[in-house]
Amino acid sequence: METPPARPGWYPDPHGTHGERWWDGATWTPEVRAPGSSWFVPGGRGRPPGRAMFLALVLGGAVLLAGLVVGIAALSTRDDPLVRVTDSADGERGSTAPADRDGAGATLHGVVVPVPEGWRTEGRALVTGRPHRCRDDGGCTPGRITVTAVPGRPGAARARAERDNEVAAEAAYPGASHRLAAAGPVEAAGREGWLVRRRCEPREGAGGYVQSLVFPAPHEPGTLLVVRARLDADADPAGPALLDETAEGIRAAN
Repeated sequence: METPPARPGWYPDPHGTHGERWWDGATWTPEVRAPGSSWFVPGGRGRPPGRAMFLALVLGGAVLLAGLVVGIAALSTRDDPLVRVTDSADGERGSTAPADRDGAGATLHGVVVPVPEGWRTEGRALVTGRPHRCRDDGGCTPGRITVTAVPGRPGAARARAERDNEVAAEAAYPGASHRLAAAGPVEAAGREGWLVRRRCEPREGAGGYVQSLVFPAPHEPGTLLVVRARLDADADPAGPALLDETAEGIRAAN
């Protein structure tokens, strides 16, 4: 049996499946990342919150347990908008909102999403590269970012992100093998949410990354925002770093 690390930090995942996992000095936490990634978590310094803070949050949220159980159970209903994977807008609550340029970003559902260099707004999304045919809707681009509003409580952000990312990865790269590249709490638009990123590797082609970031809507109580990003591995030299910067730069619209 291996001796646990002496100090908190990122170490090879003892489960052998996620690259690196955070050791908080006493136990292995749920946060994982790709080896050497600069991916961040709230609090800065590139590491998760301390164990004491984690325990305090758990104890403080114990009184809300019953409500969270009900909320999470509601997410499993068959008409969950996240199950319908589509980049097209259909006028329903779960569809994406029009994008309007706001300074250096695009306003989508009450938040401003940074527009990376070389990207553009197209309808209700941020895209890059030339369109090509794909399974989803007949037309895809090498990179695409959308924001979707769905009903949900703040405590349901993690469950939403995990399930959305699994479904979105299969839709974007059908039949490809998936491995978890990053997962953990993040802060977006001043709200704490959850991020999940997968690296998708098909039998043919470069594959790419699919990321789901879910957090409470800053201007609409009872609503979660799902920021979904798809990026082909050869679409942008920045790769996962571009996804990091985009997630970090999301802010509430005025």
